[in-house]
Amino acid sequence: MEISSNADPLLKPFGQACNSRVASDPVPPGHIEAETVSACSAPGIDHGEVKNRRRIAITGRDRSFKSPIKRHASIEPAHPGEILREDILPSLSMSKTALAASLGISRQTLYDILNERQSVTAEMAVRFGKLYGNGARFWMNLQRNHDLATAERRVDVSAIPTVAAQSG
Repeated sequence: MEISSNADPLLKPFGQACNSRVASDPVPPGHIEAETVSACSAPGIDHGEVKNRRRIAITGRDRSFKSPIKRHASIEPAHPGEILREDILPSLSMSKTALAASLGISRQTLYDILNERQSVTAEMAVRFGKLYGNGARFWMNLQRNHDLATAERRVDVSAIPTVAAQSG
């Protein structure tokens, strides 16, 4: 959603008083735009809640992006089934049976994913991505991060040497 200073006469004075940037340039490739809501703190001006636009790099598309927020070592990445069970399903107005039917899978397969007994395969990621509109890569990345953290925790690599290629 583009913000134009011509659309609302309050936006231009607000932008000058609060030093906010009204972005009209396109979002760079590998980034998404997110809106946050905050209160204006400029003295003498009451604009109420203000939507601020931020540019966020998507790590799957922009390999050079390093997240400034580091995950604590003791916190494992969530299994996609946990995210479905705890965050997404409670907000939907559809039963698990109806969800399984809309995905074209059996109820048992859905229950196995929700109970973290089954991984999200590439085929299942395509189905979830289409149903929720967030793409298959989102679901595959969740599963990959979970699997990698689990493997790093379980596999002992202390006896494996690190080798380096020699030049010349």
